[in-house]
Amino acid sequence: TLLPRYRQALRDHGADALEAETWLRPLLRSINALAAGMRNTG
Repeated sequence: TLLPRYRQALRDHGADALEAETWLRPLLRSINALAAGMRNTG
């Protein structure tokens, strides 16, 4: 649900908007966590 919310914020407010920034950090943390999990599966 983070990616659709981020994309919607970009469409509605633009890339520099605070709304888009609000969703960017959690989105990047989620992607980072998935990547870390994949690295640790051997």
